[in-house]
Amino acid sequence: MHTRSRTLMRTAAAAATGLLAAASFAAPASAQENPPRNDYNGDGLADVVAVRNADAALLLYPGRADGTFGEPSLLAPAAWGGLNLSMAGDLTSDGNADLIELDYETGGMIVRFGDGAGGFDSFDHVGMPLGDIEVFASNIDHDGDGHIDLLATRRHDTRLFVFHGNGDGTFDAPVTEAGDFHQVDLIVGTGDLDFDGRDDFMVRVNDLEGIGFQVYRFHLSGRDGSDWELTDLGLSDGVTDPFISQVTFLGDTDGDGDTELVGVDGETGELWRMSASQYITFIYDHTLIGTGWDRNTIAEASADRAYDVDMNSTTDLFARTSSGQAYIYPGHHSGAIGSRISMGSYSTAVDYVENAGDFDGDNLPDRLVRTTTGELWVDHGWGYFGAPVNLSTRIGGGWNTMSAILSGSDYNGDGKHDIVAREAATGNLWLYPGTGDGRHGVRTLIGTGWNSMSLITTVGDLDHDGAADVIARKNADNCLYWFAGKPAGGLKNGVKIGCGWDVMNTIAAVGDYNGDGDTDWVARHANGNLYLYKGAGGQGLYSSYTVIGTGWGGLQIA
Repeated sequence: MHTRSRTLMRTAAAAATGLLAAASFAAPASAQENPPRNDYNGDGLADVVAVRNADAALLLYPGRADGTFGEPSLLAPAAWGGLNLSMAGDLTSDGNADLIELDYETGGMIVRFGDGAGGFDSFDHVGMPLGDIEVFASNIDHDGDGHIDLLATRRHDTRLFVFHGNGDGTFDAPVTEAGDFHQVDLIVGTGDLDFDGRDDFMVRVNDLEGIGFQVYRFHLSGRDGSDWELTDLGLSDGVTDPFISQVTFLGDTDGDGDTELVGVDGETGELWRMSASQYITFIYDHTLIGTGWDRNTIAEASADRAYDVDMNSTTDLFARTSSGQAYIYPGHHSGAIGSRISMGSYSTAVDYVENAGDFDGDNLPDRLVRTTTGELWVDHGWGYFGAPVNLSTRIGGGWNTMSAILSGSDYNGDGKHDIVAREAATGNLWLYPGTGDGRHGVRTLIGTGWNSMSLITTVGDLDHDGAADVIARKNADNCLYWFAGKPAGGLKNGVKIGCGWDVMNTIAAVGDYNGDGDTDWVARHANGNLYLYKGAGGQGLYSSYTVIGTGWGGLQIA
């Protein structure tokens, strides 16, 4: 983690620690205002549902009385990759916790009804379409009627939408709430944190470099948002300093009146249990209760901002001129490109820049930068329009032996973004597993003969199976091939998806550029036109392409 973010986190945590020392209260012995809502096996304890990244299997981690979790049981094999899930609480008023699944391709919602014994009923209930949803959360009784509701934000929209639950697994049409939510990339229901009779929720906002969370607290008269109390809630204690990348609500698990949460440290994969005070909004009692959780994705719906440089729910383009000047080209949900914004230039001569996704684990998109002397650096993301480009963390030297350096996705199922590189002398394709802190582990060989390919691009998960894919042009026939990723690492054999690609001289991954739920990419024609290729899911194909820019011939696109 870059020092600046860590320092700010410690400062915020120190302030919270001071509050704890100044105001130590004893909770009523009988208080348990926030009982667990994620009890899937009926034992009265909060459980955690997660997707195992390596094989996309759905797992249940049973809660224990001591606040830890037992060994996972398999709820369902495979097929859960590429989906956005949320532990929803009891949607049907039968006393059992349920699960919500959102299909980003169709905008459709499926409610998986819990059976109260650690599984789900054999049938699925298809709920009303939610539309162009980016993040959502349930487990929240927003209107106080005793039924669980659903909160959601839509892509390219600043508003919060509330779908009021009917207590039978269905929801009413959305109601719009006031407020600016366009930079929220995670919503978490927290129950009634302050005991005012209304459920609260947490949102993650990356306007402070992903340092912490903010809490919107509801009041009975706060229908238009005017009565919301916005409070910063740092999740670090200044000593253990976990950098929370995933978090979920447990409830008042020990009856002390405070609410417990669990969160995953995005850098280390450690699982931490934390308590939120009912009196003053701060976090305390950080307890390490597990390791290896970066290999799981907790059932919470979070936004993918790997290509969203300004953190406004649209993916952006980064490009450099031949003189080294760097620019951000803001994206638009229509697929258009906004006016470019200068990011300065690197202080050292560089010959290669690549989008790295969230390479350092702080929920902000980074870049890999190679200097002309062969050193590879991380240029850390800052949020909003960011700071001027900067060589921040040195990865190592000798990278001038590589003829392609690619990043931006997780290629071994450990929850961290990796580096894929082609060795110029041998044509070997290497995977450098990211460690989540801006560095990498020991490389592994994932392909040979790649000198026969060009325009190699780590494009992301084209087919929605939870594994990141690669596209590349074969020099012999100038056709484009799709290499599907394997969830546990490696690539499948290439499948031809188009020919005539000799007229293109650059391909760059852009994530879901047009907001339709599919991964896209851009390609530059020899005449300088920039094309957007719209992903279609399924078999790595694209549905259509269109020119979105001209005069791109002198730019290096990352």
